[in-house]
Amino acid sequence: MQTTKDKTWLSLSAHQCSGVIRLGEYNILTDPDCEEEICADNVQDYRPAELIVHKDYGKPQFKNDISLIRVDREVNFTNYITPICTIYGPQMTKNYVGGTTEVAGWGIFDIDNPKPSIKLQTIKLPVVDNEKCEVAFKYHADIGSTQMCVGGVVGQDSCGGDSGGPLMYVDTVGDDVPRYYLIGVVSFGAKRCGATTMPGVYTRVSYYLEWIMNNMHS
Repeated sequence: MQTTKDKTWLSLSAHQCSGVIRLGEYNILTDPDCEEEICADNVQDYRPAELIVHKDYGKPQFKNDISLIRVDREVNFTNYITPICTIYGPQMTKNYVGGTTEVAGWGIFDIDNPKPSIKLQTIKLPVVDNEKCEVAFKYHADIGSTQMCVGGVVGQDSCGGDSGGPLMYVDTVGDDVPRYYLIGVVSFGAKRCGATTMPGVYTRVSYYLEWIMNNMHS
């Protein structure tokens, strides 16, 4: 789940949208979160005021896995709660294959001990060609242009509980300042995450940007 620059909207996968929305979390067992005597601000809890699931979610299976949530009040941005940048211009058609992305979430950390992580985890993974994905998932799903494939590295993957999380790419556009951009949303992958070279599948944000903007401003 990630905040957009509009202070009341969040984007996430369509199959992962329920409950209280907490921002600014790192360690779910502590509040505030502190590392080496430096403490973050307290977490902020919000309630969903509106949920918009893509009308074609799951048609066909696994496709259009994206939704938007409008929270009940404006998000208070801080040094620890910031919006992610929206892709635009040349990023809309950029071929990210071979590039390094970053995924974040509290999903399963150890596939042999399948429990959610208590701390926010991040991992850097390469974008792979969709053709590799099509081969890997040929008996399970039809991979198309609305999706992108990431990973395929043994021991490194997003996993159960990470769904709806951001696939981020650091880019410099316009002013040459590196910023995190949202290019994908965690959707699905192998049952045993990271056990093989099967990549994970993510919703491709560029394909849905018009849908996102139209619904945010409608």
